Amino acid sequence: MICALVLAVLEMIVGIILNNSRIIRKVIHITNFILLVILLVLGFFSVFGQHFVPQQDPYLAEHIQIMLIYVIWGIGYYLQIRQSTMRNFIIIFVVFLVMQALNFFFAYYVITFLEFFLE
Repeated sequence: MICALVLAVLEMIVGIILNNSRIIRKVIHITNFILLVILLVLGFFSVFGQHFVPQQDPYLAEHIQIMLIYVIWGIGYYLQIRQSTMRNFIIIFVVFLVMQALNFFFAYYVITFLEFFLE
């Protein structure tokens, strides 16, 4: 997650330097591609790590929590593309990074909440 926060800081610096809307689109796509690669690696390790911790219950809530990573990313990406100014893009990007950080750092509570409804 530190890599994603460093990416957000770099994004802010690039956003301050460049204010052209065509460049904004390129920055949005490049940033989200890099973020997707980071999230795919984290998701892979999350799924991979679940197979070394056997439990009696099914892994339904855990798999949904991992899918939430990509749902949050997809919604954030869609909202970023709809923006025309770098300031709005940076605000949305930081908000969705915070949501991802909360999803990672408080995954136990997210999984417990999902297990309450699903299992």
